[in-house]
This record gives sequence, structure tokens and C-alpha cells, in this order.
Amino acid sequence: MRIPIGRLASAAVALLLFPLVAPSPARAGEAAPITDGLVLWYKLDEKSGARATDSSGHDRNGTVTGAASWTGGDGLTFDGSSTYVKAPDNVLSGLDSVSISFDVLMDPQQAAPYFLYGFGNTSSSTGYGDGYLFATGNSLRTGIASGNWSTEQITAPSPARLLDRGTWKHIAYTQTGTTGILYEDGTPIATNNAITIKPSAIGAGKTTANYIGKSNYNGDRLFKGKIKDFRMYDRALDGTELRTLAEPVVTTELAADRAALDLGDTSAVTADLTLPATAPYGSKVTWTTGDAAVITSTGVVTRPAAGQPDATATLTATLTRGSLTATKSFTVTVRPALTAAEAVQAAAAGLVVHDIDDVRGNLTLPATGIHGTTVTWSSDRPDVIDGTGIVHRPGAGQGAATVALTATVSTGAASATRTMTATVPELPPARAKAGYLFSYFTGEGTADGEQIYLAVSKANDPLSYREVNNAKPVLTSSLGTKGLRDPFIIRSPEGDKFYQIATDLKIYGNGDWDASQRTGSKSIMVWESTDLVNWTDQRLVKVSPDTAGNTWAPEAYYDSGLGAYVVFWASKLYAANDPNHTGGTYNKMMYATTRDFRTFSEAKVWVDPGYSVIDSTMIDHNGTYYRFTKDERNNSSTSPCSKFIIEEKSTELRSTAYSFVKDCIGAGGVSAGEGPLVFKSNTEDRWYLFVDEYGGQGYVPFTSTDLDTGVWTKATSYSLPKRPRHGTVLPVTQEEYDRLLTTYQPNLLVTGVDEVPLTTRAGTAPTLPAQVTAKYADGSSSSVAVTWDAVPASAYARPGRFSVSGTITESQNVKATAVVTVPDEGAPTVTATATPAAPAGGWFTGPVTVTVTAGDEVDGPLVPKVRVTRSGEPAGAWTDQSVPLTIDRDGIHLVEYVAVDAAGNSSGIGSLTVRIDRTAPVSQATVDVKGRTVTLRAADDTSGVSRVEYSRDGGSTWQPYTVPLNATVLYRAVDVAGNVETTNQAVLPPAGVVLAPSTTKAALTSAKVSYGTAPVVQVTVSGALPAKPSGTVRVLLGSTAVGSGTLSAGKATVKLARNIGVGTRKLRVVYQGDSRYAGSATEVTLKVVAAASRTTLSVKGKQLTVKVTASGVTPAGTVRIVAARGRTTVVRTVRLNSRGTAVLHLGSLPKGTYRITATYSGSGTVTRSAGSPITVKVTR
Repeated sequence: MRIPIGRLASAAVALLLFPLVAPSPARAGEAAPITDGLVLWYKLDEKSGARATDSSGHDRNGTVTGAASWTGGDGLTFDGSSTYVKAPDNVLSGLDSVSISFDVLMDPQQAAPYFLYGFGNTSSSTGYGDGYLFATGNSLRTGIASGNWSTEQITAPSPARLLDRGTWKHIAYTQTGTTGILYEDGTPIATNNAITIKPSAIGAGKTTANYIGKSNYNGDRLFKGKIKDFRMYDRALDGTELRTLAEPVVTTELAADRAALDLGDTSAVTADLTLPATAPYGSKVTWTTGDAAVITSTGVVTRPAAGQPDATATLTATLTRGSLTATKSFTVTVRPALTAAEAVQAAAAGLVVHDIDDVRGNLTLPATGIHGTTVTWSSDRPDVIDGTGIVHRPGAGQGAATVALTATVSTGAASATRTMTATVPELPPARAKAGYLFSYFTGEGTADGEQIYLAVSKANDPLSYREVNNAKPVLTSSLGTKGLRDPFIIRSPEGDKFYQIATDLKIYGNGDWDASQRTGSKSIMVWESTDLVNWTDQRLVKVSPDTAGNTWAPEAYYDSGLGAYVVFWASKLYAANDPNHTGGTYNKMMYATTRDFRTFSEAKVWVDPGYSVIDSTMIDHNGTYYRFTKDERNNSSTSPCSKFIIEEKSTELRSTAYSFVKDCIGAGGVSAGEGPLVFKSNTEDRWYLFVDEYGGQGYVPFTSTDLDTGVWTKATSYSLPKRPRHGTVLPVTQEEYDRLLTTYQPNLLVTGVDEVPLTTRAGTAPTLPAQVTAKYADGSSSSVAVTWDAVPASAYARPGRFSVSGTITESQNVKATAVVTVPDEGAPTVTATATPAAPAGGWFTGPVTVTVTAGDEVDGPLVPKVRVTRSGEPAGAWTDQSVPLTIDRDGIHLVEYVAVDAAGNSSGIGSLTVRIDRTAPVSQATVDVKGRTVTLRAADDTSGVSRVEYSRDGGSTWQPYTVPLNATVLYRAVDVAGNVETTNQAVLPPAGVVLAPSTTKAALTSAKVSYGTAPVVQVTVSGALPAKPSGTVRVLLGSTAVGSGTLSAGKATVKLARNIGVGTRKLRVVYQGDSRYAGSATEVTLKVVAAASRTTLSVKGKQLTVKVTASGVTPAGTVRIVAARGRTTVVRTVRLNSRGTAVLHLGSLPKGTYRITATYSGSGTVTRSAGSPITVKVTR
């Protein structure tokens, strides 16, 4: 609404534009100087300062308190919070008659209650007025009182109305004798002939609270707007004088209204026109027509017949303000009617089916079109949408459906068709409700209180709510009264569409409850949404009949039998012959039906008990509808349940005969109640009824577990938003709950809770914290209270780890978690077993398998670490030994082992000794021909020689050798380990026979071989006798025989052992002699190098296998495996088994992709080698 500024300066120009009836001789823009009887005159035309100069000549200057914003000739601006004018004391003294006249422009945001002026006194004890003369615009009236409001004698128009805002008005009041007259714009609008209080009697002539722009009641609001030309007289001015004083502002505003009055484009009219009865700035407008056959004075248009030329008529508006009038004419050209064919084509093109691109519920298919046409519908998919608009959506997961709807538009014999494509989405899946949305307004006490606010429950608590959008309105009104009250949200039966409706009413700034029920809105506000956060544009939809004075607290419920929503509200219905709604009546509950909240059926009376009822709400349970309504009667002995809630029930929603259940609901819990809202718990068979104790506690929750009893118990503990008034609580899903908080208040949406690490000893219950740290959607965090689940004693009875869940009040689905560790304080056990069992002598003559087993009470089986050290060599490396260990080299081996559990507890190092001697001892015989003896000796490098044996009978029996022998014998040595040497022969020739000397020569086929390759020695033994030497030759490495052969024609090829140690070796080749030749020997030098190894890696499942190979030998020792992922490196050392293979289980590695390398460390006989890297992805 435009607030006119500085119009007086342009009034003279405006007068030239149109004729004024009954012009005044006063100069436009300035009132006539009527000075007779002036008591004070504040022109309020100053440009600065805090003084309101008195122009009456009596020097009764006023003082401006607060912000003084002067506009010169346009008056003093009052800011509504600090500005008012204080006139001198006792200004009414001696005034038996009085006139007060002034010009006022009230700001549209003026809050009530307020006075335009108040001359009198204020009680120092109560702050109430205590005798005063006043005027206010809400409702428009003047009055005089000898005490407080109960003594007021009022002069006010009937019916009551408000003073127009945003436009200059001239207000005057005269009182003489018993008559008081109220004037508006120079015209009397109210008279009271029963005035008994004289102005001079107020305070017995002593008045100290004489204000302009301020009330005599300390609790009232200050005036907001402009005032100028304020006059007080000691006599009652007559009508002519008051018309003269009013003329400047009346002239200006009338000119502004004439300029602003507009009918839009009237050059091609095809439908009736709406002719305004009031101009934009309040002037009354009446209409006349130059040709009623074309257009009437009420705007009804008659179009020429089809084929006829346009018709033209002139509409003349007469604007009236006060005693002045002005006229303005409009030329209206009316187009001829369409032909029938044109009409149906136009009507078909003009058809609208709302939401056809997203059909989530039954459609409203128009049955009529423009130009008096009728419409019928057909569908190519009647199983989805039939010809009446009934919709059957595809089930969840079936996908959307597309339907072609064809409209046939007809008038007479002419018809046209139009096909529209409808998209019908699948039904949403069923989801549990996890919280509540509270939609409400906060009252008429603030400028933005009559808008829509939202709050969201704390998790799934129906009695605890938190404001969202920083406690600011979520939806505001720009239509109708620009006020929103009693918001109500309904979820569609399909579950994925929402309608929010509200009362179109604003009481803030006027406080006029009477006018709001006589000339209030006949419409409701509507929004739609599919997600509760994105709402359509606001729309104002008329639902009440013209006889209604108000449309209050609309709510809706879906009637499945009807396939439509039943919308209900409260209205006062006035007689059809009372268009100004001046009579007496009471509120009834009305209803209408709709499918789309756009097109409504005719309103019908739903509840009329013969007295006023409002604020019905309802809920259904097991096919019964339970309705709760406020009894609006004044509470008395005959109606003790008035101002409380009544409960009724019916099995038919629209029934007008609900059965009584209970009245006086709320009594005892609230002093009076209205605005009930009802909803069912998301988690149990319990219902909640919120009742608004207006002017007191505000909303108070009650609860019941049996709707049929009508017994409702006041909740003992609850937390509601600040100042919630009549609204709705809607159960919502978790997805909807999260979306609401994400959109409107992300600092309340818990997205996670920091895990709480705790440690306790076995047998001791953990101490769980009372608070945890919650993370919110806006990135913030805070400590919140937590309720932990019970922890059974068995959970912490032994070492291990377990989790405890906790519930926080701020969230239903996000849980707190405490991870409790019961430390493992016991050492693991480890054992080692050698297979086969150790022989009696303690020496093994073959490979030994050592099995090391480790375990822990908490961790279960463990992989032990093992170190093997051979006597005389450096200490071995510690390796993970998950498989049995095979030892096959000669020597004394110290096997050490240890196990460490996940907690770091160690078993301590254990050990066992493995002695292996797999090599037979070596014996030699010395034949003393002269002395006729055979002397035997033997050696063994490992376990030592146990004994030397000889046989005289070809090996049938053996005897221990103790002294030289005097015969040809077989001999052998036995070591401590039990290894028996191959049998040798010592020949003692007959007496007198001298053995011929022999010469032994030997040569290696290859002087350099790799370990694992068998060297070959070519041996030749020669002598001087005709016969070639015979017998055996042996190849010795120290005291160890590494090969032997039998001479043939004095020659032998001897294949040596493959395990001759790496290095340069002196080998002694010994011929033992025979019956003709004496023994002889020679040496050869052999170089043995380490065998070359090759390492390969492979993965199967979660097992990594490393294989090391070398020609002629199975590698032994350890492999170092490195798994790298980014900056993370895991190193493991594993021992090769008897097949040269090592295995690593990847399941022990954290999840990720690794580059794995393996390096064989080599040994004394096999070279070091590294395998080609591989990439492995470890998943869990």
C-alpha cells in the first residue's frame, strides 16, 4: 500500500483535472483560519526542534518527546516507539464543550492498542487511564471517561470499523451538552446523545497526562504515522466549519484516488468486469453506465452476437470522500460472442488440469469450460486414471506410468477434443515415522507473529521440540490480510505430498476481533510440497460463502470413501439480507471437499449446536473419527464446560450427528483452552492432544491411551517452542526429519557421534561417560547427554573388546558407541616338538621336523617367531613360523622360539637343541707287513666316533677293535649318532710277501661347480706288476668320505656328494691297496660356489606364496616380504619350508591395494635373489 507523501503541495494542480462538488473557499493545502474558541493549535509544520508551537495565541506550546522527525507542511512523524507530544497540564480545565480536529496518516504497521490522542490523567498505581478524553482508530471511536475503561462513554460508527491506514484522514470530535459527534473527512459518522461527562470534570480540571500520539494507559502502544494541524476548541464546531477544516486532505486524497483508479485494459472486453467500490486510498466509488445493454453499472457484460461489430459504452466512476466528490470515465469496448465452433476450440485450449505432470493423487477434471461449454473425459489407461480423475498409482518399484487423458468439449452440436499427457509416479515405499514436525504461529503480539513457524522434535520425542530457521517464520504471507494463523499440514494418503493451509487473518496492528468476524476473509491460504521444505507459491482460495464474516482455523482430513479431502473451518454466517454483516450470529463449523485444494465444493454447515464453536480437529482410529472442538460460549454456571474442548466420534467423517464422548477436556490443566491439535505417537498406542491456554501457559500437552473414554491427562514434562499458538504436529520419516533440519537448522541435525574409547580390567564394569560429542550437519559439535545400553557382566569378564551403544536425545537413528577394551594381561603359551623323537644318544641321523605352536586365551592361535642357530655359525634370524620347521644339516642346532600376543605380552624365549649327524665316520687301516699287523683308526667331524669294528668272517660277525690285528680283516667305524661306515678291507699279505708300491692319480672333470652339483673325479691307480691294481678308492674331505669307487683295470670314476660346502676344498683320494699292491693317495682341489636362486610370487585368494628355486638344491633360510600402500609399509620375515616355499596370509593386512616385493636372503650354499613385484588388493 502506498503512503502518500507531500500531496498538499500538488492539490491545486489536481483540482484543475476534475470538477469538485461543493468547493470550499479555503485555499487548497491549508485549512481555513477558524480561530474562534481556539484553546490550542499545533500546526506541526516545524522543520526542527522539540517544540510544538501553539498558534492559538495562548502560548500553550507542546513538547516533543523522543525522535522528532519534521516534514514541514506534511506534519510531525511519530516513529511508534518514542515519539509523542506532551501538551501543557490542565488544558481541559473549564471546558464544558470541546472540539478536537486534526489530520492523521496512520502507518499500516501500527500496533494496537493505541490512542491518537489522550487528554487526562494516568493512575500512578495501576498505570491505567484515570479520567480522559481520547480517540483511536482500532476500532474507530472517540470517548470520554471519568475513571478507567469501565467508565468510558463512546461515540463510534455502527457497524464498527477501522480507521483507514496509509492515507490522510481528517478526524474531529465535538461535544456539547449530552451530545458527542464523531466526524471523518468532515462528515459526521457517529453520534452519542447520552454523554454525561464534561471535559472540565476530568480530574476536577487537573490533567497531567495530555498527549498527542500516546495513550493514557502505560501499557498501550505509541502512535506510528503522521499528524498535523491539531486543534482544540472550547466550543462545538458546526458541520460547515469541520468540512472546511477537512477540505485540504480530502481534496488531496480524492485527487490521488481519482488518479489511481483503474480498470485495466478495457479495449477488448469479453467477460464481466469487477468494479471496485473503494478506491486505493479509501474514497468510496459508485458507477453509472452509458449503455446498460453493453455493460451494467455492476460490471455485467453483454457481448454482441457472433458476427456483429464491437459494442462500446462509457462507465463513469463517482468518487466520494467526505463531502467532496469527483468523477472519472472509462470507455469499454465489448467484443462480439464467439461462434459455437470458436467457443469449443477456445474452451478446449483453456482447459487446465493441475499437477498433470506429477499426478500424486486424484485429479480434478473440469466438467465445464469457458463460454458455457461442457467437458467429458476419457483415458487410455483407466486402470491408472479413469475418466472421473480417480488415480491408482503404480506400486513402489514399478516405475512411473504415462496416461493420455482426452477432453471432449461441447456446446450444442459443436465439439472439440484435446489430449493431455499425465505422468503418474510410482508409490513411495512404506517408511516408519521417526520424528515430528510442529507447524504453528506465535500470536498477534509481534509484527511477524502471525506467520508460519516450524519446530522439529528431539529425535522421536512427541513432547520435546526445537525451533528451526533460527526461530524466524518459514512461510510468510503476501496475499489477503498478509497474516497467517492456525497453520495445518496434512500428508496425502499416498504419503508423498503435503498441503499446508492457514487462516487469512492479521490481528496485529488493529486488535479488532469483532471486525475480523464480520468483514474477515472468506478464503484460506494454501501451499503444496512433496518434501516439506520446498513449497509452492502461496495461493488464496475462497471457500466460504458470501454470507460468512470469517474463515477461521481451516483443517483437512482425507475421506477415502469420497476420494477427496474434507476441509473444515469456523465461520459466522450472516443473513443473506445483511450484506454488511451488522447482525448478530455465532461461529459454526463448515466444510467443503476438494481433491487438489484449488477447486472446492460448496460449503456446508458441519457443526451447529446452537452456540458458537470453533477450532475443530480430528483423528481416526480403527475406522472411527474422533473430533475435538472448542466450545466458544462464555463460561457460566449453566455452561461450566464452555471455553474448553469437547470430544465426539463418528464412523462417517462428514456426519452432522457425531456422538458425544466427553466435554470439559482441559479443565483442571488449563484455565481455558482452544486450538486443539491431536496426533498419534510414532511408537505406541498413545495419543497426544495439545490445548492452547491463550493468554496463559500457551500450548499444554495432554495424553490418552483410549480415545473412547475421553480421558486426557496433562503431561508432567514437556518442552515446546517459544510462544506456539494453534498449529499442527505431523509425524515424519527419518528422511523427512533429516531434510527439515538440513534445510532449516543444520546445527541441530546430528550426523555422527565421536566414538568413546574406554579401558577396564577384567571383572570390572566400565565407567561410561554421561556425555558424548555429537557432530552436526553444519560442521559444529557439542557435548550431549547419552543413555547407555545395559552392559552384561559377561562382556567384561575376560580380556577382549566389546562395544556399548547409547541413545542421545538429539537423534533417533544416530547412536553413540563406546568401544571398551579389557586388556590382555596374560602371557601367551608356546611349545616346541621335534619329530621324530630324539634317539637315546641325542643325535638324529636324518631330517628333524620342529613344530612350534603358540596360543593365547584372548587372541587364540598365534604365529610364533623362531630362530635357528647352528653351532659355530652366526645367530640365525627371527622369522614368523606358521608351518613346521625342517632341519636337515649336520650339526648342533639351537632352536629358539617366542610368542607375543596382540597386547604385547610375551611368552618368553624357549629353546630346544637338535643334534643331527647324517654322515658316516671314516676309518683307515695301516698294514704293517713286517710286523704282521693291521692297525685301525677312525674319525667323525660331528657326533664323534663311537667305535671301530672288524670282522674276520666276511662280515658275518663284528667285533670292537681294541688292538692291532694280525689278519686280513673287514673294518668299519660307527659314530655316536649311530651312522655306520661302508665296510672297508685291510689285506695282510702272506708272510714274506712284499706288496708292490702303487701310484694314485686323480683329476676333476670340472674344478669349479655350483653347490648341489655332484663333482666327478677320474682316478687311475698304477703299479709295476703285470696285474692292474684292484680294490676301492675313497675321496675324503677331511675326515668325511664324500665318494668312493671300485677300480676296474686300475681306473675308477667317482661321483662325489652334492653337498660339499661352498669354498675351495682339498680332496684326498685314497687307494686302500689289495693283495698285491700297497695303498697310495693323492689330492685334488675343488672350488664350490653358491647355487643361483630364483624367487617368484603368486597370490591365490588371501594367500601370498613365495617360491625360491635353485638347480640341484632346495633353498633354505628366510624371505623378507614388504607390502607398501602409500606411506604405509608392512614388513614380514618368513622361513622357507622343506620345499623352498614361504606362505603369508594377506588377511592380516589392513584393507587396501599393496605393492608387494619378496627378497630371499640367501644362505651359505644358495645366492640371494629378489622376485618381481606384484600388486594385490586386500578386501574385507
